[in-house]
Amino acid sequence: SGYSKADLYNYLGFASRKQKNPDYNKAEKYYLKALSIDQNHIGALEYLGELYYETDRLVEAKSLLARLQMVAGQNSEEYKELYKLLN
Repeated sequence: SGYSKADLYNYLGFASRKQKNPDYNKAEKYYLKALSIDQNHIGALEYLGELYYETDRLVEAKSLLARLQMVAGQNSEEYKELYKLLN
């Protein structure tokens, strides 16, 4: 099976966001690309939510938290991580 294209874009986004000088614009484009391939990509939903939090876009971050809750459930690690960050 391996990685899907969405996974690949998600990891590229993560790498862009986590480097020493984060490139939030590039990271956001990668996450959105991942979500355009798979709108319910749990990793991309969580990481994009973190990016929105880190760039002071809390309304967008909370909307992704709600999507994560629907897609992954409140007991998922991804939901819990983003919830902890936002609350």
